Amino acid sequence: MFTFANPLLLWMLPFLALPWIFRRRQEERIRHIDFPMVHFLRESEDKELINPQLQELLLLILRTILIAMLIFALAGPKWMRDGKSQSGFLSYLPFGRTLQHYLIVMDSSYSMGYGQGGDSWWRKAEQTWEQVNNKLYGFSSQTIRWDQSLIKSNRTTQLSFLSAVERDALFSVSPEEEGTSVLPLFDAINQSAIDMNNIILITDGQRYPWSAILDGVIEDGSTPPMLVVTVGEAPITNTWCEISEISSPPWGIAGWETITGNAGAMMQEPLDNGTISILRTSSDETLYSRSIAYPDIQQNQVKIPFQFTTQFSLLRESQQASNQKQDIDLVLRAEPLDLLPFDNELQIQIPAISRFTVGIVSKQEEDDSVLAILTSAINPLQGTKESPPVTIQNLILPDISYDAALDMVILADNLAQGQFAPDNADQAMEYTKNGGAVVLFTGSDNQTNTPWNLLLDSVGWQWLNQTDSDIKSDSISISESGRLAKTLSSWDTTMWLDWTPNRHGRMTVDGAQPLITYKSGEETAYLVSQSTIGKGRIWIINTSLLLESNALLSPILPPILWEIGKEVARSKINSQLKHYSARVESDLTLLTNGEKQQLTDQYGIRFADISTIDKEIDSFYGGIDLRLLLIFLCIAMAMLESWLSNHLASL
Repeated sequence: MFTFANPLLLWMLPFLALPWIFRRRQEERIRHIDFPMVHFLRESEDKELINPQLQELLLLILRTILIAMLIFALAGPKWMRDGKSQSGFLSYLPFGRTLQHYLIVMDSSYSMGYGQGGDSWWRKAEQTWEQVNNKLYGFSSQTIRWDQSLIKSNRTTQLSFLSAVERDALFSVSPEEEGTSVLPLFDAINQSAIDMNNIILITDGQRYPWSAILDGVIEDGSTPPMLVVTVGEAPITNTWCEISEISSPPWGIAGWETITGNAGAMMQEPLDNGTISILRTSSDETLYSRSIAYPDIQQNQVKIPFQFTTQFSLLRESQQASNQKQDIDLVLRAEPLDLLPFDNELQIQIPAISRFTVGIVSKQEEDDSVLAILTSAINPLQGTKESPPVTIQNLILPDISYDAALDMVILADNLAQGQFAPDNADQAMEYTKNGGAVVLFTGSDNQTNTPWNLLLDSVGWQWLNQTDSDIKSDSISISESGRLAKTLSSWDTTMWLDWTPNRHGRMTVDGAQPLITYKSGEETAYLVSQSTIGKGRIWIINTSLLLESNALLSPILPPILWEIGKEVARSKINSQLKHYSARVESDLTLLTNGEKQQLTDQYGIRFADISTIDKEIDSFYGGIDLRLLLIFLCIAMAMLESWLSNHLASL
């Protein structure tokens, strides 16, 4: 089918009337005078020449066609393939293939580095690239790289073609960047290379980039004409490591932290002497090591889980001054090394903090058991050399002030013991609005219009009508939105039953997010929720901290305080955790012949390998750009118009 690169220029077609308009005016200005002496000569010439009026009409038609061809050339006509694998009819014309443009896409993701020496996929890709360029000698072609650093997934990528120097240096080093799906590549081509209708993609043939369109249907016309040349070959042996979760960075809030993940493998035959290790980057000191037996899985990947738990102080032991370096650098390593060693190691950089201060608002008493238990829950290692950098500051009622150094404040009516005043409620709100973080335990006070209940009203907490309904374990619902909610959802829901309050309520302000909810009769009540107030945040936990309450002695109390503390600390630092997500590209499962045929039948994507590439390129046709052809015709017709115009002027 025909398309145009600049179809708006077709609005210039009314200019085709210009030769006829100017010819008409010229005829009106010319006066014809017949001289008797040349009358007989003109009659003799008319007998020998073609009728001059017919020649003038031919000249007008020629000029009209010339303007039309110029307009069409500027509009950029192209003949596009109709989505099928056979050639278009224009490709059989002498000029058809000579006017084609080719875009060579080189897969430069790290999976292309599989193998060793001349048998590596990267060396085969280099040979294929040279073979393609030799086959396209004389054709117009350009080359781009395809990896995550160059083609993003935000559908706004503008492609950058490789210069001659970049093309020469392309294969000097093995690829290290992570790959992407083909969908962002298609988007980038449609945005940046709209004239490149013939795409030759050199890749390993891994299934991962194509899974999105194999498992679903994409829009018609979004797949450009493409010939995919694969260099990957089976059988494949590969081991890799990945992290699924780090308990909740930044480190330093709790006394213990956990790294969990998997050792992945694709094996030709069983291997019983593998290991997964965690080491210090600076000294290669091994912090964790586990023996792994890799089974024979016949090219289907397997994941073997691991878990590493340690004290925070052990990770910080080798760092002399915590205020000089706040990040913890570790290496996760899977052994033995294989033909794709790039993914056998992950460099982990985990942000840490130098200090974290928690303020507890209370009426201090020497034998206050609630305060002692709460202090122990926040930092059970306080006063020991293993203690994380967490300090606790007691704010004594009624005369308190919130220091700017406070990172988090804990409020509970059981700790206030009737000493909480209206001014204290105003201070708490002002602290939160200015960027503070507050953990508020609602308590069990049934009185109304007290300073404590006025504070609850000001943060948007509303008590529900009392019911006699029993709360069952299956009524507990945990949100899965956000890191904190996902952490809470990892615990057994029955553990929250001890926190079920006698009074039920929920947040009613805009933007409040329930983390843990349950049914109170026909209504939904909030057990744990969070909300933004001004520049700060507040977490409301609907439970009491009385000694007779199961919540105070619940094993969940310390972790929820640690996790909220980490949520606060993350918002105060700029460091980002590196290599947190798993490397899905390490699974080197290749496209099957059936999957290749599916892509050909559905989207017209053709496949070849290094042995069939010459034959496939000969028959590969996606479209031609007709602008150059029209420009040549315009030049020829301009020369013909000039000759005919001069000839008529000599008559």
